[in-house]
Amino acid sequence: MKKQLSLFIIFIFLYNVTFSQSISIGTGSFTNGESPWDPYYGYSYVQTIYKSSEIVASGNITSISFYYAGNSLSGSDSIVVYMGNTTKNEFASTNDWVPLSELSVVFNGKIQTPTLPGQVTITLDAPFAYNGIDNLVIGVDENKDGFDGAIRFNSTIDATGSNRVLFYKNDNINPNPINPPPGNLSILFGNIVIYGLTQANCQVVTNVTVDNLTATIAQGIWQAPTTGTLPINYEWEMRTNGAAGSGSIGLAASGNSTLTNASITGLISQSQYNFYVRAECSTGVFGPWSVTYPFYFCGATNTPYLMDFNNGLGLCSKIVNVANGNTWTIDPNLKLVLKWDLNKDSKAWFFTQGIQLTKGISYRLDFQIGTEFNYPYESNLNVYYGATQSANSNKELITSFPLFWSLNPKNSSTDFIPDSTGVYYFGFYGYQFADENGLILDNISLNASPPCGKPTGITKSNITTSSVNLSWNVPSTGTPSFYELYYSTVKPELKFKTEPKKYNISDTTTALTLLLPNTKYYYTIRSACGTSLRSDWTEIDSFTTAPCYNIVAPTIAPETFSSGVIPPECWREEEGKLKNSTILYNNGFGNWEVGNFINSATTQNKCAKIKISAAVNYDYDWLFTPTYNIGANGNYQLEFDLGLTKINQTSSTTLGWDDKFYVVVSTDNGASWDSANTIRKWNAYTPISNNGEHITIPLSGYTGLIKIGFYSEANYYNDTSELFIDNVEVKPLQTVPVMLTNLTGDKKNKINHLFWSTASEVNNKGFEIQRSFDGIHFYPIGYNSSISTNGNSVSVLNYQFLDEKTPSGMAYYRLKQINLDGSFIFSKVVMIKGIENTSDIAIITSYPNPVRDKLNVVLSSTVSENITLIVCDLAGKVFFKKSANITLGNNQVELNVKTLEAGSYIIKFICPNGCKKNVQKFVKL
Repeated sequence: MKKQLSLFIIFIFLYNVTFSQSISIGTGSFTNGESPWDPYYGYSYVQTIYKSSEIVASGNITSISFYYAGNSLSGSDSIVVYMGNTTKNEFASTNDWVPLSELSVVFNGKIQTPTLPGQVTITLDAPFAYNGIDNLVIGVDENKDGFDGAIRFNSTIDATGSNRVLFYKNDNINPNPINPPPGNLSILFGNIVIYGLTQANCQVVTNVTVDNLTATIAQGIWQAPTTGTLPINYEWEMRTNGAAGSGSIGLAASGNSTLTNASITGLISQSQYNFYVRAECSTGVFGPWSVTYPFYFCGATNTPYLMDFNNGLGLCSKIVNVANGNTWTIDPNLKLVLKWDLNKDSKAWFFTQGIQLTKGISYRLDFQIGTEFNYPYESNLNVYYGATQSANSNKELITSFPLFWSLNPKNSSTDFIPDSTGVYYFGFYGYQFADENGLILDNISLNASPPCGKPTGITKSNITTSSVNLSWNVPSTGTPSFYELYYSTVKPELKFKTEPKKYNISDTTTALTLLLPNTKYYYTIRSACGTSLRSDWTEIDSFTTAPCYNIVAPTIAPETFSSGVIPPECWREEEGKLKNSTILYNNGFGNWEVGNFINSATTQNKCAKIKISAAVNYDYDWLFTPTYNIGANGNYQLEFDLGLTKINQTSSTTLGWDDKFYVVVSTDNGASWDSANTIRKWNAYTPISNNGEHITIPLSGYTGLIKIGFYSEANYYNDTSELFIDNVEVKPLQTVPVMLTNLTGDKKNKINHLFWSTASEVNNKGFEIQRSFDGIHFYPIGYNSSISTNGNSVSVLNYQFLDEKTPSGMAYYRLKQINLDGSFIFSKVVMIKGIENTSDIAIITSYPNPVRDKLNVVLSSTVSENITLIVCDLAGKVFFKKSANITLGNNQVELNVKTLEAGSYIIKFICPNGCKKNVQKFVKL
């Protein structure tokens, strides 16, 4: 019966003032609140505050009405209604009940309900005298032990977030209003219609606005009420938070005015405010507060000033069109554009926010200017600055850029010294005649003029596949504190605000490392002239890293990761889920890192390692080798060391149930990665040694240029293990002492038969036959000794094996050929289909649902089988597993879920012999 209110909706409260004898407050349509009372619980006591600014009336309340959205109130129609005048705007805590001594009983009995859903009207036993000044509090004590469903009275959210409702509800305990227990707070109040009051004759003011006149003064403007008594005065408030008239907390400025406007001072620059006004009809008699007018006070900002139009014009810039043609607009490329007009001249101003400047200081104004088309049409730009965002008060700074064209915006800058200290606005006046050229303005920057120049004489040297050395000379003017460098594989659109990639370079040389091979890089350098001043960037230059050459198999030496850099030179990292056609992303970055193999503190043997986990929802990480040329015959094999431990430990563990580690080959030199070219797989059922093991994988099916990808996958957060690889190399394929041919499988009389032959045998001990139900996890089921003499033969020998315990489902088989010295190799895998329409297992239901302690799971099965039931959350996190033996027909398995936290969960199961599967959802209380 208990429900938790989950409400993440922002709703703006509106009130309706009319001149009839009914006053309506609240227009929301929420039906999950507790006000005016809660019919969903056995008992409830609820207090709700309605504000005088909403009521705007006084007199005797004769009745009240609420809209009930449910179908019945038969279990909740015995109530006591209390009313009182209160100075509370909201309830301060869960114990902040209005005392019963301050309330009057206005109704006690059984309410009469019409056809529901509908309006429920309560005629008071005695009228309540409401003074029209204080707020109104209504308390409802519901005393009938019954339940009427989860759909309740229509409610509205308080727009200011005030806790206007305090409620207590319980299925078994009927609270005493004399001393109610601690309750709960809510911003969701019941919609109400109040009858019997006489409304005030002083009405709400309208058309409230605020104009940001200067950097220090704003002006509030409003319109007098169109009905009622003509006000003798107006009261206004500028607030950072809180409702109008709610007190000093959040009040930034306030005052009175006999006019319909007021000058407002003392506001903080670049701050958000809310402005309110109300009319005073006669001395001490006020109308309601106006609707909120949100206002951002710009004031003045300081240098450095940056405007790149990436976030629009901002709140404090200004555009003024002074012609009939186009005006400044922001185009899809986030640049300010004054477009050409076929028939009209285009003339418009763009003004910056006010910027505080100091007399005698030299400032540098930077910006980029260009045209939409690279044709010699006339485009013009003049730059001014002055005390307001107005052409009349601005003085010319840059005369003009007449008759220019440049498809790519060019940098322009000018230095100047203001005559006096104050706030200045910079105006960019663009103009062009009809049918000329579009004008572009971008990346406006203002800062103190840098006292030092930009570096000169830049050189580059020692270019490798992953690094380069850059050197330069100190500038001809000034003494830089340090230098900054920017570089990228994409030629940048150089901006004055471009953020460097390397900071605090104290010398006139630096090395760039971890670069991509055979890649062109662009770079530029600037001087840092103190804490915040910077020179211009140098002209963009470039270099290309050396290419990685193909490694002709076999490798000369294994990759030991001894450089301590991941990825090593000519290796690469990427991210992307392995699919038939894998999509890679993240441009050379991933979660592989340098480690010590199997976390051994004694060997200090460097390796590549990765935490098998998903930080949020998934992680798909790749580490790619360089290109190997394995020739036309493919007579090579991949070898590497592999280990797995718990994180930051040396103890053994397994991969999580959702984790994978695969080795994949790219047959087109790394251009694409296909799951079909997976050559080895590990998962939760494939053990990996915490002492390390040497892995050998034949590459006999591949030729030419290939790359190897080491792929790890984690789909849910399960940060428990670390995987290590080391000593990666490609070596000649080892000679196979037993030439195994023609391994086949077939089903005869419901028995799986295997057949194979050997062309020759050398020191062959025999064959272990292994079976799998998923093609990944194999288990031994039999053994055939070699039928050769002493394990040696030069003629064809034939073998067969009958699986006497043939499973009904699909099965996979392979041979483990064992030599006399204990060495072994595996054969290819063959698959034999199962008997159709067998082993059909399904979860029918689970009960009770929702559940507190023990959950009964009912399954239907066409076979007898040992399965594993798994309980996990909706994100896939496993909480526990339970094995169960089920038989033909319906089965019931009991699960103890008492320790689970409240929430939604999923039951699923695993069949070792394969079966159709489904899942079941349940709710834990």
